[in-house]
Amino acid sequence: ILSVAVILVMVLGIFYFLFVLSLFAQDHKRIDAIRMYGLNKTNPLVVQREFLVWEGDVFDAAAFEESIQRLWNTQLFWKIDHKIITKNESVEIELSLAESWTIIPLIRFVGAGSTLLWVGGLYDVNFLGRYLEIGALYQSLGGLPSYGVWFTDPRFLGKRLKLNTEAAYDRRIRLLYSPDTQADAEKPVGGFILQRTRIVENLTYEISPICFLLFGLEWNQDQLSTNKLSQEVLEGNSRNKLPPTHEGRALIARTGVTMGRMDRQKFVMYGLQSKLTLEKSFETPVSDLDFERLQWQT
Repeated sequence: ILSVAVILVMVLGIFYFLFVLSLFAQDHKRIDAIRMYGLNKTNPLVVQREFLVWEGDVFDAAAFEESIQRLWNTQLFWKIDHKIITKNESVEIELSLAESWTIIPLIRFVGAGSTLLWVGGLYDVNFLGRYLEIGALYQSLGGLPSYGVWFTDPRFLGKRLKLNTEAAYDRRIRLLYSPDTQADAEKPVGGFILQRTRIVENLTYEISPICFLLFGLEWNQDQLSTNKLSQEVLEGNSRNKLPPTHEGRALIARTGVTMGRMDRQKFVMYGLQSKLTLEKSFETPVSDLDFERLQWQT
């Protein structure tokens, strides 16, 4: 009886050892191959950069799911299906991708009274198939044209860095009214056209999937003009010695932190994100203004 018991314990021990060994082997299977289907415009490197695990790495289910979510967040695909093929000592992954149309036109018309705003532009979030965004915008408000261009590289230098560059020239009419009487308030007592040239450079560093640091510089130059103002406004300027002749320049340094993340899947966006930004302008040979500004957005 004792011998039978010893043999039984040994057999159970061997089965337990093999069971634990199988679990260990399953958890440490390496990725033998990742095959991608459906890429027509997008460079395969774009997909590879979003993955936390790749060929030759130990398969990690959590890291793989996070990689799929990162791929959704690029907004380059409207369908992402995957299949995991398990073998004895490795796994193979098949990705079936359907690319989204990424060249987006911008068209907008708004009218209020005799003032008309119309906007036209175009941008591409997958320029040259390399997950680069480039765009241009033209808008006319009350007959005053404004222009803007921008470029964004969400994976600058192949890292978790987002580089954003913007340049814009804006023109806006600013009318001045008298607060004395209701009758006077209905008519402007003067006005000017604000012409602003703006250049922005921002760099965002991803510390973790839900924490981002922002560093940036912005340069603004404001000029005042009276071109294309109505005769009534020009007469008001003459009576009230308007507009002011001061022209301002501002060099703005900014830093900020973003917590949380907005995730996307197909046509749905969900999540929670909060952003705190501090801006500071100093008086320098290229900047006339000295101010601080704190912004919070959720």
